[in-house]
Amino acid sequence: MKKGCGHLKEIYKNILLRWLPAVGYCMGLYVLSSHPIPEKIPVSLGADKLLHFFAYAVLGAFFFRAFKTLKIKINNNFFVLASIFAATLYGITDEIHQHYITSRCFDVLDIICNMLGSIFGVYFYKFSVCRHYMLRKKNHGLTKP
Repeated sequence: MKKGCGHLKEIYKNILLRWLPAVGYCMGLYVLSSHPIPEKIPVSLGADKLLHFFAYAVLGAFFFRAFKTLKIKINNNFFVLASIFAATLYGITDEIHQHYITSRCFDVLDIICNMLGSIFGVYFYKFSVCRHYMLRKKNHGLTKP
């Protein structure tokens, strides 16, 4: 029976530490995009696109972190593609949502920046954080981040 309890703890730990940040971040993006852009804040084309890029880089990394907890034996590239797809799909739905918000609009360039940002975020996380973990594990026998 204790083995079953440990399994449940692992599931809850994965949900809290891996999936909740991704879902919470999506909710935060939704709330931010639900408000009209204040008229007093000038938004230049480049700054807006950079914000989209980096916001979705973080989202892509969060999704990759979450998908890596799935207990399926599959090529690591699946998790990369699934993370990029999930973040980009969320970006598309957020742009559709913004179409209905005063002073906001649907922008294909935003979707492209969202997709490029999610690609960057997934690969940055994969090659920096995961590589760092592998080196630490090899040298010190430490557990996953």
